[in-house]
Amino acid sequence: MARKEKNSIRNAGKPSIPIDAVIAWVDGDDPEHKRKMAPYLGSSIIDVPGMDPTRFTSVNEIRFCLLSIYTFAPFVRNVYVVTDNQDPDLYDDIRTYFPDRLQSFRIVDHSEIFRGYEEHLPIFNSRAIENMLWRIKGISDNFIYFNDDTFLIRKVSPDDFFVA
Repeated sequence: MARKEKNSIRNAGKPSIPIDAVIAWVDGDDPEHKRKMAPYLGSSIIDVPGMDPTRFTSVNEIRFCLLSIYTFAPFVRNVYVVTDNQDPDLYDDIRTYFPDRLQSFRIVDHSEIFRGYEEHLPIFNSRAIENMLWRIKGISDNFIYFNDDTFLIRKVSPDDFFVA
């Protein structure tokens, strides 16, 4: 009896479904971000679990995350960076290395994914943010979620993430 082949979500090398990528990002050194966070921290962030200052430090790792997606996952339709009124300034890198992808890159503010729930902003809980990513305008039902310090290091295919 012949072994049944698993269904592939690829059709002639291209995904048969739209696939997007979402990157969560924050610049913890941004004075405005620190100002927003201060009322929730009290006098010492050392006593608050998960709030070590280095947790939110940005050392430009998002640049490598984004470039790795464009390099090793060319099937990704759109890349969304979710953040709180910040901009990681990646446009020059996209223009330089992937100029045809400029239109498929967008910064998404927390106010977009929390529309209707603005009373809960600002929000610093990554689990709450992750659970609202599906509310990004125009996002595919099929998306890959990255933290800004997650990098692809070799070519991947849609089948590495989705099963038909």
